Amino acid sequence: MADLPIDVLTSEQTKEQTQATILGICAALGLKVTSWQSGGVALVIVGVVARLFAQFSHHVTNLTKMGFLDLAVGKFLTLVAFYVYGVERIEATFASGDVVLTNTGGGQFSYLAGEFIIGRPAPNEITYRNAEPFTLKPVGSPGGTDVATVSFRCDVPGSKGTAVAGAIRRLVSTATGVTATNPEAFIGTDGERDIPLRARCRAKLATASPNGPRDAYSFVATSATNSALEPLGVTRVGILPNTGDGIVKIYLASASGGVGSDVVDAVDLLVQRSVVPDAVRAQISSATNVEVPITATIYIYARANLSSPDVKKAAVRALDDFFMLLPIGGMRIPPMTTGAVLWRAVEAQLAQIHRLVVEAKLQPETDRMLAPGEVAVPGTYTITVAQVPDN
Repeated sequence: MADLPIDVLTSEQTKEQTQATILGICAALGLKVTSWQSGGVALVIVGVVARLFAQFSHHVTNLTKMGFLDLAVGKFLTLVAFYVYGVERIEATFASGDVVLTNTGGGQFSYLAGEFIIGRPAPNEITYRNAEPFTLKPVGSPGGTDVATVSFRCDVPGSKGTAVAGAIRRLVSTATGVTATNPEAFIGTDGERDIPLRARCRAKLATASPNGPRDAYSFVATSATNSALEPLGVTRVGILPNTGDGIVKIYLASASGGVGSDVVDAVDLLVQRSVVPDAVRAQISSATNVEVPITATIYIYARANLSSPDVKKAAVRALDDFFMLLPIGGMRIPPMTTGAVLWRAVEAQLAQIHRLVVEAKLQPETDRMLAPGEVAVPGTYTITVAQVPDN
């Protein structure tokens, strides 16, 4: 039997494709499939079988992809990473922090953990629950028990739960006279995407070397956790070429840009302990944020039937994803000696938001150069949408 190409082995069949194949086989056997009525017994049976085979095809193709790091996706990639490379996918974290509750009325309120709900006001409504029990006595009670600082946690994981200081002030639970505010920001992080997880799997192999290769530094930094085993959020690592002085300069960034000093200190401790070889000193610091504003016009065919606001929202999501994965120091294509945010790469990212986009044009068409320790973060987006007639 001839070898099957990998794209055939990893292409699942839809219900419609499977049904067409079954009907083709039936026709080849002499059955008059064109006379079968919609809703009739024969077509219903074929439809049921086609649906079952489509589900089977989905699982078979994903199981096949699990044999290849670059092809496995989602939960299947999670299994490959864990059982083949010994790398756990970084899960999303729940935004949490302290909320100050003040009773300005005459009622007394007592809640067990998880019973009291507060949230952000519209339009980005997200709810948070108390992580510990608390009691609020009437205003003016001795001992200041009409004010309580209580730990709260977001109901949904990920960056959706992130809130700036003072944003969590809407009471969902009924407590007349009670006000709420968060003195400090709540920060939630999204789960690790497939592309960074694949990169960590490859970097994990380098940690077996006693020579401290570049990927080993990257793996330790992106896998670092705090004392509570919560991920520190490092998603990008920039390592400068060796200059021969025994110092390895390493820059860290999260999905949103540079990291805090606490993250730098934690990663520094882990790197010095685990992967720095003798006669080498690792110098670790946060990447410096450089805001890059984007002004672009997106030309899209009118037959796409998309409103300008919808196109703009898709463009913003695409640009955010672009900056989130952009390497520290920018993109560098030989013979470039320094990195940059390449305007052609930005245009290509915007052109992919819909198959009926004609083109995306930046103004001006200029690369934004970056120093080795700088990381590009989104500036102001100015997006114009132009509908192109279908002639």
